[in-house]
Amino acid sequence: MFFAELGFPNFSKALRLLDCWLESGTGNSTLLERIQSSRFAISEERLTAALAETSAILQERLNKETRQEEEYAGKSFRPYIEVIPELSRPTQITLYGLTGGNSRFNTRLPDDISTWPLESQLSHVKTKVVENFAAHNGRTYFRGRIKGYFYHPSFDEPPVRLAIDGDIDTSHSEDSYAKNETEVTLTLGRRKISGNPLGAMLGIKNQD
Repeated sequence: MFFAELGFPNFSKALRLLDCWLESGTGNSTLLERIQSSRFAISEERLTAALAETSAILQERLNKETRQEEEYAGKSFRPYIEVIPELSRPTQITLYGLTGGNSRFNTRLPDDISTWPLESQLSHVKTKVVENFAAHNGRTYFRGRIKGYFYHPSFDEPPVRLAIDGDIDTSHSEDSYAKNETEVTLTLGRRKISGNPLGAMLGIKNQD
């Protein structure tokens, strides 16, 4: 009855429009316009206040989720070496996503490596970089050759850029680190699958 009065013959579509507003605080303006021109209209002041309050609630929810994600990421972080590929975009996006991106080329490191003397850290990392480059013949899947590495000693520290021989790479002057998108999230219907879904099915694991 409600949606019929608003001129929506398709009840399911109208309900989705309403759900969108309730869940995100934004949506198709047609729904609000029709409500405001019907007997269900409320004052513009109340509408503006309701939208502002909804926006504030959703922002606080987003901030809370962000804090929780950062806390979880910090607790679950493990030191690793990240491959820097030649190409910024994969040549085969679908296959790249299905196989988990280039995360399989990364190398796990000892959990306490950040507490080691710097010389010991760099020596160990250099060995692992050389092994990694040789094991993969200097190439990634769908993103060209390996042109370098990032050493991530801890969650809070910025990564150290390394050349393919494992030495610190001083030829690049980036002031900030832009994370390599090595983890891909697929959406199958309403289900989101992160990481390496197809690789897991095939028994493919990231190199440790």
